[in-house]
Amino acid sequence: MSRSHRTAIAVALATGACSPSAATERGDELLPGAVVERTAIWEDLPFAVAGCTVQRLVTPKPLALFEWAPCKGQDRCSEAVWQDEIIGEDGEIGRRTSVDDDGRTVRIAVRYDSDVAQKAGVIVAREDGAIELGLRTSTAGPCNMNVPSVGHARFGVLVTRTASAGEPVREGGLLAPLDELATLTPFELEPMPPGSGPDEAAMGPSRWLWRFAPDQLLTVSSVDGTDPTVFAQRSSAILALGGPTAIGEAFLFEAIERTGDGALQGSIQRSDGATAPISLIAGSPDAWVGAPMFAHSHLGWQRGIGPTRLGAFDRVELWASRLAEDSTALEPYEVGELPAKGWSSIGAGWGRYATTGALPNELLLWDLEENRSTSIVLPADHAFAACPGVTRSALWVVPELRTSPRRGLLRFACG
Repeated sequence: MSRSHRTAIAVALATGACSPSAATERGDELLPGAVVERTAIWEDLPFAVAGCTVQRLVTPKPLALFEWAPCKGQDRCSEAVWQDEIIGEDGEIGRRTSVDDDGRTVRIAVRYDSDVAQKAGVIVAREDGAIELGLRTSTAGPCNMNVPSVGHARFGVLVTRTASAGEPVREGGLLAPLDELATLTPFELEPMPPGSGPDEAAMGPSRWLWRFAPDQLLTVSSVDGTDPTVFAQRSSAILALGGPTAIGEAFLFEAIERTGDGALQGSIQRSDGATAPISLIAGSPDAWVGAPMFAHSHLGWQRGIGPTRLGAFDRVELWASRLAEDSTALEPYEVGELPAKGWSSIGAGWGRYATTGALPNELLLWDLEENRSTSIVLPADHAFAACPGVTRSALWVVPELRTSPRRGLLRFACG
């Protein structure tokens, strides 16, 4: 019996039935080419994405990507226990994992890869681990899947095909509304922009921003991936661009500029992703600004006083304002001094802004309304790798595990 025609047995295994008849009596049917892995069933999408075959997770009953367990010896901390049938026994959680909280529902887009299974994928799940969408591609050939983005009611994921056998690099992706994740729209980026990447992304309600090195910002429609538009790039006056965040229909990002007399300064710029950027928060050669973060009710950023070298300062302060997209409507105020001597932002959301702390395993969660910080220390065998985001009730962290080659997922209660 071929794998592609084990329909009845596949459904029986996934539902816990002990014979094929349980599935055939219900009329369940899988597409030819379905792959059965214990309780998980994967089917090829009916279209290629940037020349890559992508599979979607299909199951006759809900599956959980993870369950929460208390962190050892630490209050208000929980750690994800993974469903190995989904991500593989060696599955590693990616730094690009992203969290979204729209005020009603918390969703996490988990990027993972498995060397044993030769798969890379993205799973979108609720806060309790219930899976809403699963996608993966084979990494045995030239394909990969990365940079999941969730936010402003939209989902997107990057699919890449590296150059091989005389074929050029191809990049594209999949897009969907967060409340209709089954409705996937494929697209391919043509022509490919120069440089490498994307290495940073920000999802808006109508545009999806990608950063290509060395420092070129491009957006596509976040609905169907059309209309690729380069709206900012490095020049003789702009040395670097990065750190994008979406606030409504606008994107904010930091720029390192060269002034008319040759001095360098950092500023925060704003664009709708289609037109040339304008300055939102101006810096000066003696006081740079950068690391803008959307925190729903607030906008947070950092101010570096006395640059000693590129990216380092004598002192760094955290600043904030009630959210506004126009510079004239901002009311900036200082929140506090940061322990780091460079930009140390890791995430933001719901009136909070997260930074690294003074200790190796310490994070600081700043309340932008109350002008105070809470110290969060990672478990002893964990090291910080990335922050997927800040939700109404939690700070989320992807840690390196010193006792394992895998990365994990932590949730620190902060509500």
